[in-house]
Amino acid sequence: MKPASEPPDLFSRQRYEERRGEIRLHMSYFFLKYLTDIYQAFEGDLATTIILGEISHHNTARLFSPQHEANETMHRIQDDPALWRTMEGCNAYSISCATGIPRETVRRKVSVLKKKGWIEDDPGHGLRITKACADHFGVDYTPRFLNGLLRASRKIEALLAGEEKRNPETKAASKSPIKSETRKPPSVGKARTRTKNKKS
Repeated sequence: MKPASEPPDLFSRQRYEERRGEIRLHMSYFFLKYLTDIYQAFEGDLATTIILGEISHHNTARLFSPQHEANETMHRIQDDPALWRTMEGCNAYSISCATGIPRETVRRKVSVLKKKGWIEDDPGHGLRITKACADHFGVDYTPRFLNGLLRASRKIEALLAGEEKRNPETKAASKSPIKSETRKPPSVGKARTRTKNKKS
């Protein structure tokens, strides 16, 4: 089967090559901070993080399209808890297939998530993320991650566009550079005086 063609680049490859070191560091800084926060939020259990995320993505697959900026159905659901039950459920087997995590491990992690109140098992429909989970991460985590993501993306876009701006502190330093002290050592004058005394 022929692999699907990759979407076209959203940036200039030449410009990327010119500034790739800085771009990589901005990306690395954001993702490292993101992963560290997630690690701490789930007490080091990244498998549970992946499982919760996969359940959420499965639930919203029919209601959300990443190709569109706005998704009116998802907008309505977030403000109406009753509509959460209209989302498509899933099971441990489908999550295991999607993630590669063993089914028994998925079941154990699902049990932990149910105790936290972050997912529910609706008989006849399957596993669904709860509004309590969305509210938990939406109040603090999502705004913080969004700020970090936007800061990093704007810096990277500026580098790719050739519009990078120097840090205000760097500008101030360039306007008033620190002058090195060039005071004459006191011993120089004294040495000359001693020489004259010896000649006389």
